[in-house]
Amino acid sequence: DRDQTATRNALSTFTDLRKRFPDFSRDEELTTKIAQCRERLAEHEILVGQFYLRTKQYQAASNRISRVLAENPDYPKKDEAYFLLGHAYLMLEQRQRAADAAPGIQRTFGLTAVADARTEGGAVAEALEARGTAVAGEPRDDPHHRALQQKECGRAREKIARHRSH
Repeated sequence: DRDQTATRNALSTFTDLRKRFPDFSRDEELTTKIAQCRERLAEHEILVGQFYLRTKQYQAASNRISRVLAENPDYPKKDEAYFLLGHAYLMLEQRQRAADAAPGIQRTFGLTAVADARTEGGAVAEALEARGTAVAGEPRDDPHHRALQQKECGRAREKIARHRSH
């Protein structure tokens, strides 16, 4: 959405400062600033990935989102990133990779609001299916199933929002 050059420059400056002055008296503040820069850059990449999903450029979306997850192990919105990544994989008809994204949420958060106790990763698989394509088997196109998909997708979004607020 916005140019991240200033954020990249700030991250570079903070990182360089840490390398040049390892005993810097304000190291805690420096650590916070580095984390803020990394989170802002990751958030930007997720926004770009969401744009690619909206414009049906699914390979570009999966590339952006998977890079965020690989390069930012402490990214605070991993649940949303895995959800979006799973959606991109489903749209690319890479069902196995989509299914693999669901346990990523579970590994990160355990049985939380996103992956509930019905089955391991069950809510995630349902939420991914609700985005329009079945995780296993053929997509369903009947109007009744589509209505159920939309309802379940809304529930998954609510669960993610509740998880974030805690």
